[in-house]
Amino acid sequence: MARTRGGPWTWRWGGGRPRAGNGARLELGGAGAILDTAHNAFVSMDVEGRVIYWNPRAEEIFGWSRREALGQVVGDLIVPAQHREAHRQGLRRFLDTGEGPVLNKRLALTGCRRTGEEFPVEMTISALAGEPHGWTFHAFVQDLTEQKAAEHERAELEQRSSRWFDMSNDMLCEASLEHHFTRLNAAWERFLGFTNEELMARPFVEFVHPDDVPATIVAAGGLAAGDSEIFDFENRYATKDGGWRWLLWSCRSDGTKIYGVAKDITERKELELERDQLLALAEVVARTDTLTGLPNRRAWDEELQREVARARRRKEHLAVVMLDIDQFKAFNDSNGHQAGDALLREAATNWRLALRISDFAARYGGDEFGMLLPDCPPGYAEAALERVRAATPGGTAARPASRTGPRTSRPKRWSPAPMRPFTRQSRPGATAS
Repeated sequence: MARTRGGPWTWRWGGGRPRAGNGARLELGGAGAILDTAHNAFVSMDVEGRVIYWNPRAEEIFGWSRREALGQVVGDLIVPAQHREAHRQGLRRFLDTGEGPVLNKRLALTGCRRTGEEFPVEMTISALAGEPHGWTFHAFVQDLTEQKAAEHERAELEQRSSRWFDMSNDMLCEASLEHHFTRLNAAWERFLGFTNEELMARPFVEFVHPDDVPATIVAAGGLAAGDSEIFDFENRYATKDGGWRWLLWSCRSDGTKIYGVAKDITERKELELERDQLLALAEVVARTDTLTGLPNRRAWDEELQREVARARRRKEHLAVVMLDIDQFKAFNDSNGHQAGDALLREAATNWRLALRISDFAARYGGDEFGMLLPDCPPGYAEAALERVRAATPGGTAARPASRTGPRTSRPKRWSPAPMRPFTRQSRPGATAS
């Protein structure tokens, strides 16, 4: 009977006391049946370093059959040539001193197959002392070839992923569900100026434009709620120099962490703003008379429809005034087009000042103008027209005697009845209808 830390083992020698090359083997009784089905190799040797047990898994891993291995020196079968002397010295040291620093430990070593191929193994060695045959040594051996290959592949994949992460021109990040960045690539510092350490030291919402914080918190909350993703989310992030950069986000969450890709779209946003401003300006130009600065006929037609509809809906008065300037052609021919243009510009400016903010004046064409006076009782309509007449350039009270030009005069008849357009003319002077 022999004992070791693992419990009682009994064996018997088959073929007599083991001698070099005599094919002796260790019989382990019922334990042998278990070891023969083990997923790891199990190898035993005697004090001379010769194989006394070799299970089927050892046959598969090392390439030697049990018949071939029994009685052979273990070092010659499974230890690479460059390590065999160290193996022999370790065995002698243990037999002389009883000390074995490698015993009962999980060791990462290199094994050798029958073909000479070296491969990684994990080995655990124990020693048993018993009569009448002295010490025996037993090792479980696990082939780590597939495991090491998988680890190598995983390491390469992680290395490639890390290179991609760091080299990407996009702003890549990982963040906790508590709104803190946990990993950032180099693009963040390039675009925002903050170091990654500075960005990770504070909740990321502190870098978001105040107007965008509520939407950002809602989006982050949705990701934190579970396995979800968002696309085309936009917000502004602060830069270290005090500016703001527009970011376009694509994010997803696995319920434990948020993974995001942000693109800097600041230039696109600036172009969109410039485009919108140009479109707005084009719309204004399309509805504005370039000479007087008043709305043009297109704007007049649109505003007339709106004001008529509004007056009908609210049952309010609406005065519609059409006027022209008598003798304008003669003035234009006598004084030149520049003087005529100046007169029209001055008239337009004066009339706008004479009307209420809510009133609308437009150049209908040539020397014809239109005015819309919403919510205008009859008494106010005549008073308003009188102010317009008085403000017209060339009036006796407004111009020197030497100035010649058109004048306005009070219309003979005026009909401010709501909802009913009217055409009434008066001569001489300005014509109102």
